[in-house]
Amino acid sequence: MISIKNLMEDGGLNSFYDLGFRSVLETAMPQLRLATGTKTIMLTDMDKHVYAGDLDGLMRAKNIPAQYRWISLRLIDLTSMSDDFSVIDYLMVPDPADILTLLKAYNTIHSIS
Repeated sequence: MISIKNLMEDGGLNSFYDLGFRSVLETAMPQLRLATGTKTIMLTDMDKHVYAGDLDGLMRAKNIPAQYRWISLRLIDLTSMSDDFSVIDYLMVPDPADILTLLKAYNTIHSIS
């Protein structure tokens, strides 16, 4: 028998959802947008039609890992998964190495204070 836990998607490290770390990410957004490792995924009109009102579903379909979806959302200047993305032509996905570098710095500073 399959348990509900086995059906759940792995959301990644808890630190990705920490408000302090999200504040660090917000500060780093301009650099993350320009970083060479940040990927741009172009959206088709069909993507926008099929996933209208379901940005999370679109991000799942584009294989964006759960822990990077909020960051991807912010990279395109949206604030919520329920925001209208019909005028957006692309998604952006940060380089995991860049995010982990920020997380290590955050954890180091956070553990010292």
